[in-house]
Amino acid sequence: LLQAGASVADEVDREGYKVVRYFDKTLSRKGKRVFSKAFVEYGYFSAFAVSATEGEATYGYTVGTSDRDFAQKQALANCNGYLKTNGEKGPCKLYAEVIPSSKQRVHIVNGDTLSQWSAQGYARYLTDQKNPFKAFAYTKNGGWAYGKSAASAEDAQRKALKKCRGYTKKTSSLPKDITNCRLAP
Repeated sequence: LLQAGASVADEVDREGYKVVRYFDKTLSRKGKRVFSKAFVEYGYFSAFAVSATEGEATYGYTVGTSDRDFAQKQALANCNGYLKTNGEKGPCKLYAEVIPSSKQRVHIVNGDTLSQWSAQGYARYLTDQKNPFKAFAYTKNGGWAYGKSAASAEDAQRKALKKCRGYTKKTSSLPKDITNCRLAP
């Protein structure tokens, strides 16, 4: 994957994060729209990969993940998957990343960095004053679930883990250390 000191075509600092583009490549109209609207606006670890072939690029991306390495691998896997599906030659290369430049934009629980969506769910969990028993479960790849119960803390934990594990069934091809559900404090 991308090493420190890799050449950079341009870098833009945003509030709390930076967007780094590594080389110039012609993107289709849709690719440009996805890059500028769906990709650049995320302040968490995100990656955008493009095909290395001539002409308009086939692309794949992932946004709002909890980890830079995971974002890079997922974007490359998505892009290479599209190439294979379309019968195009590869491989894909990392085109750009969104990297948090401030710890204020990254939420850490149990020593794990939460994804953008997990952090939003965790904030709702922390501010919930209505449920006497509640639990929050999350994965390193962005899965999360919120369990609540009137019966007991154990029941809320069981519900959160069950919902979270339902999410991980959709990502069974990923390593277990990324998809294992964990309970937050």
